[in-house]
Parts: sequence; structure tokens; C-alpha cells
Amino acid sequence: MKGKKINYFFYMIAVTLLGAAMLCTGCAPEQRYSESVGGFYSLDEAYENGLLTQDDLKNIAYYFHARNGDTEYIDEAFAPDPKTPEALDQKTQYQIKRTYLNEVIDMPDGSFDQVVIYDYFGTYNDSIVVYISDTYHAYDYVIEPEHEIGGVCFYDYCSAVLQVWREKNN
Repeated sequence: MKGKKINYFFYMIAVTLLGAAMLCTGCAPEQRYSESVGGFYSLDEAYENGLLTQDDLKNIAYYFHARNGDTEYIDEAFAPDPKTPEALDQKTQYQIKRTYLNEVIDMPDGSFDQVVIYDYFGTYNDSIVVYISDTYHAYDYVIEPEHEIGGVCFYDYCSAVLQVWREKNN
């Protein structure tokens, strides 16, 4: 009889833990990622603060221009480093979206579905470069035909959407 009570006790603990795990996985990502853990910088700020190097900017410019097929702006002799990681994992996307909602548009109750990471241009020394916006607002973005940062030219550049995100402790 004593052995059955112990087995029942462990069974109840297992069921309780499983139930708690299921509740947490059922939470909306907005609830699981409710705190900002990072901050945004413009490419200019990131370069000026030493978060990005000139070589990083060359890679970013390559991927930025290649995304729209703007091959006339790509130096054919330049071979970019591969994006590492190749794509952002879901956790990192949620962290970036939370920071965007909290810090950029001041909508902490906003939905991650309304924040769109259109493109990812690589991670450089813990700095993640993304093309990001939201569908909450209608923006009239200022697009510069040509913008130079650290001797690297970006064409059809918009600093409002091409952003660098970093975790606060990096």
C-alpha cells in the first residue's frame, strides 16, 4: 500500500509540472516577452559608437542592395561574409519586436503580429541589423537617394526602418 501512495505522489507532481509547462507554452509571445531586453541604434550611431566596423557596413550594404536586386550598387569584386546566423530565431525576433513596441512606438500592449521584420542583414559583434516597421501607423518615410556611413554608400536609404538592435548587456 505504501508503494502505491508514493507512486501516486510522483504522478501528481508530474501532472502538476506538465500542466504548468502547458500553461506557459500557451501564453501569447507578447506575455512571455513583456520586457525590453535591448535597444535600437541607427546605422550611423552604431558605426560612430564602434558597434559596427567599415567591413560590417560593406556587408550590410551588399545585403541591403541585393534584397531589391539593385545590382548596379553592388561592387562585383566584393564577396560578403555569410550572414551568421543565416536567419533570426523566433526568440530573437520576439525580443526585437518587444523592444520596438516598448521603445520605438510606445505601445507596450501592442501585438507582435503588427511589427514586421521585413529583412535581416546579419549579426555583427552582437549587433543585429534589421529592416523593421509596424502596421499600426501610416508612415511617410524620408528616403535618401544616397547616404554615406564610414565611406560606404547606401542608396535609397531610410534610417527609420534600417535599424541595429543589441541586447542591453552587450
